[in-house]
Amino acid sequence: MASPNQHDKLVIALEPEAASLYCHQLHIAERSKAGATIMTQLKPGVRYVVIDCGGGTVDCAVYEITEKRHIRALQAASGGACGGTQVDKNFETLLATSLEKK
Repeated sequence: MASPNQHDKLVIALEPEAASLYCHQLHIAERSKAGATIMTQLKPGVRYVVIDCGGGTVDCAVYEITEKRHIRALQAASGGACGGTQVDKNFETLLATSLEKK
């Protein structure tokens, strides 16, 4: 990842961390008290989950926005081998078993 503000620095981050940084700068639509839609960023105290559903694994991490608008990891990324390829394999097995019975 590189930043337009600091083009001479390169940050190497794990996928969930990079997704969290994206969420941190993302503008989110909210309703004002008057009913208008306004765009805002995540506020201090907000907690959110980043779920990385890949081909081999699914990993989850939990983050929080601090009072100084930094990101704090509450739960490091962890998960297991239940990604898309495992879902495909289990579906194929289910389908084959279902067809064999008829």
